[in-house]
Amino acid sequence: MDEAEITELVSKGLWKGHAFGRSAIFQQFSAVIEIAIRTDISMMTGAYHIESDKLCVSFRPVLLNLPDFGYINPGNKSKNFTWETHGEVYWFSIGH
Repeated sequence: MDEAEITELVSKGLWKGHAFGRSAIFQQFSAVIEIAIRTDISMMTGAYHIESDKLCVSFRPVLLNLPDFGYINPGNKSKNFTWETHGEVYWFSIGH
């Protein structure tokens, strides 16, 4: 996906999905470059930015606030996506 497509996807707010080998993950994006992520065992907040064709996130407690970059790929259905970062693969859909 390109920068405009990622920007539109992030503007939808809540992503619901899971990471490889994990239970449910909920990610929520704000219009002011903030992100919150919640799993069954943790909750973190941080910042995000879009760099060309990658979504970049950074969380203070993870990697000393260094950004983790990843590509987003559309899935086989119109609202399903895969986000492949350096540290994880997420499968998600857009929630309401």
